[in-house]
Amino acid sequence: MSSEIQSKELLELEQLRAILRSVPKLDSQGLRFPIIDGDGYSRHKDPIYGLRFFRESVSKEVEVLEQFLAKPHRTKELSTNASYFLAVWNEILAAPPPIVAIGKEFPLPKIPDKSDKSSSSTPTTSTKRGSNKAGVIKVDIVADEGRKWIRVNTIKNSRILAEFREFDSYLTGSDSEDGEEDGEDLPTDEDNSLLRMGRALISASSIPIAGTNEKPSVVLRLTRLDPDPSDGPNDPRIGQIIDLLRKMGIDVQIGEREFKSIPNETPSESPSIPAEFRPTNKINMDLSMLIALVSDLSHAALPGTAKEAEDRFRMPSHGRSWKLGKGNREISQAPASTPDSPVDDEDFSKHSRALASQCMQEMQHGLVDEIVGRLQSAFGDQNAVEFWTTEEARERCLRIVQKIGGEGEKQRARALFSDDPEKDVTRRREEFWKGSRYPPTYLSTLIPIKIFSPDKGQLPTSVPSIFWGHLIQTCRHILEYDSTPHPRLFRKYGEMERAKVSTVNTKLTMHTVESMLVGACEGMTTLTANKASIKALLREMKGVKQGNEELDIPVASEDVNLAAIWITEPRSLAEGMRADLLTNEDEESQ
Repeated sequence: MSSEIQSKELLELEQLRAILRSVPKLDSQGLRFPIIDGDGYSRHKDPIYGLRFFRESVSKEVEVLEQFLAKPHRTKELSTNASYFLAVWNEILAAPPPIVAIGKEFPLPKIPDKSDKSSSSTPTTSTKRGSNKAGVIKVDIVADEGRKWIRVNTIKNSRILAEFREFDSYLTGSDSEDGEEDGEDLPTDEDNSLLRMGRALISASSIPIAGTNEKPSVVLRLTRLDPDPSDGPNDPRIGQIIDLLRKMGIDVQIGEREFKSIPNETPSESPSIPAEFRPTNKINMDLSMLIALVSDLSHAALPGTAKEAEDRFRMPSHGRSWKLGKGNREISQAPASTPDSPVDDEDFSKHSRALASQCMQEMQHGLVDEIVGRLQSAFGDQNAVEFWTTEEARERCLRIVQKIGGEGEKQRARALFSDDPEKDVTRRREEFWKGSRYPPTYLSTLIPIKIFSPDKGQLPTSVPSIFWGHLIQTCRHILEYDSTPHPRLFRKYGEMERAKVSTVNTKLTMHTVESMLVGACEGMTTLTANKASIKALLREMKGVKQGNEELDIPVASEDVNLAAIWITEPRSLAEGMRADLLTNEDEESQ
């Protein structure tokens, strides 16, 4: 084997190895969801579909090259797919972010008239890597959040000229492989692989992106096809094919890009740090956030140390039976039991640890401080913000707090949703913040909370990004199915009725999905403390958005940095579990 061929294969091997080193960095640059979580940057991302398979394919190609080059006697050049993988990689790095898929197949639209055998509406494509299944077309890179499809084709002039000669032989009825006399005839889509591929791409891209009415644009990268070669035979039909592809609406790009890899960088130097999303000036709050805002944890004086936080919720042994019999009869309704009952100890201990953990979270990063700081950063004035919620979230919040809340928590809930028309907003604010470590003016616009009318949650005229369309589509899909009682409805102790959950995913309560839908349709950021539900919703979204349901929701490009969801740490109702309040009450009763 010549040294020139060996050098080519050694170069390809090194470049493929560089791809394998770079793939993990590419995965960290996957699609960031417009979600504010904790430090303000979205930690939620959608892994790039097909990236793992692409990495495995490149790894196998590396093994083939290594085994071939390790042979002592090589008599001919190895036929590999290295050029294809390198070309795809180059397009990945050049594609507009975010990349959502690599090597994804898309269905072709069904044709009503199946009797027309000559129709080109169900084309397939094939390469030396294998043939596509009937009714689908492969797209090498889905970029720009689904708006751009990129297909790589490594066909050479010699291969397309061979197709021309075969076509010419059919036209002339001759066995000659020259076909020069028919060189001016333009092949049709039925006899040329590039035109068949182009028509298939255009046909599949006519289906709008899931959750929107936007259609992707198509790019076809021809890495080794030269319409005007300087070192070989020329055929004008190559240029004619390219022109015809462009007339279809395909962006045809000729030639191969220079190979690059992702450089090694420290996290602080990496350009892939996700953009910071900001909330809308109208914020929708779900039930979990309403509970968090009235919770004693969000307002009480903070403990000085972690031990003090643990002691605050460590129930004294002499107080457990008192709590069961008086303070929390509604929440536990326990049968006759002793203070040393193992079941009681286990439940109280678990709940106490959870409250102590939330209290320590509040010590590090206060809930109200987080909200005010984020609003001031986004708008300069937190008074420019309105807070909204659904009627069901309001009603459930009042019922839950009345059932298991402490006196201070009940007072805040009543002030938050007062039905007394005689009670002015200023007085309600004073009652809400009474006993809080914050002054009434700290988050003054929290009251009054506005309630959505029952007709809200309809499809909007536009959405800030495709994610919002996916979110709306997923919520609508979940709500189409029946609900079912909560799986933990019947416990060893009686308790208030739990919210019904979706049969699609029992980790999603129906009222949570409804809150998310209304917020998204109204173009508002939904503020929630329910991390588990958001995680479950994102999993459902991944499955739903693979469908082809068309929602007539155009994507507005004015502001793509709006957060659809804002997640905070949870805060439970805690006043009834405070050991220090119990001690004070015991002393007063003696």
